[in-house]
Amino acid sequence: MANPSSLELDLVLQSDFSKIWASHQFQPPVKAQWSDYGYFERQTTQELFVRLGNIYDVVRPTGKLSTFLLRRLEGREWVPAIDYPWPQEDVSHAFELSREEGERLEEIAVVRTLPDDCEYRDFFWEHTERIAEDNGLKVHDIVLCTCSEEIFHYAGAFVGCEPSPHTDLTTSEALPERIFFHQLPLLGSGDAPSPWGYWSLYSEPTPGPWPSFEIPGVELTCSVRSNYARVSTFEGEMLVYLNQLRRARDRASDASRAREGRGRSKEF
Repeated sequence: MANPSSLELDLVLQSDFSKIWASHQFQPPVKAQWSDYGYFERQTTQELFVRLGNIYDVVRPTGKLSTFLLRRLEGREWVPAIDYPWPQEDVSHAFELSREEGERLEEIAVVRTLPDDCEYRDFFWEHTERIAEDNGLKVHDIVLCTCSEEIFHYAGAFVGCEPSPHTDLTTSEALPERIFFHQLPLLGSGDAPSPWGYWSLYSEPTPGPWPSFEIPGVELTCSVRSNYARVSTFEGEMLVYLNQLRRARDRASDASRAREGRGRSKEF
């Protein structure tokens, strides 16, 4: 085996090779904040997320954040994303409710993402070993919420669903041609409010509170979905092995410098 001190380990960690984590969606959704980390604990038939901390307890934030908007009409593929800074004021998104074409699905997704994943690289390579060891876990047990650096805010209108049995169908002919989803501004903390918007029959914003309401045969949704990231068993073992090589290299380098220092002191 090559001498660990000769390996270009730092170059490896700076390359795409170091992005060893994979993204998964919580099923079902869990109560976790963006960038919380923890592990899953199986209870009966469910896996519950157990929070251990937040990435920013151990990693310095870069402060980089971008937002983009996706739209899907008629249930087709999502339209390519466009840059979309989260509005500082209430913004309305119009949804058509025409029934001439039968069933109709229209959705938007506002996605907040970190364009630079150095925070996640730092977390997995520099901290997951210690976190796992401190909690009696393996590296592949540690999960990081809302990675692949994204959190999705969805709003949608599905026309053609079965009306509620309590709905007065005599009003169906008076249905509006469109309805509006009002996206609320971010909180002072920089987080999105929960819920992140409200439905209305009016294009102009209205003061809260905003009660939920029903439209016959129309399903209105407003949700937030987050992902989590983890490494596989093999990737976790590889991470531990490469980190061992890094530590061995650093110890050899420190010992070499110490010998050089002692040698210079003898010369004087």
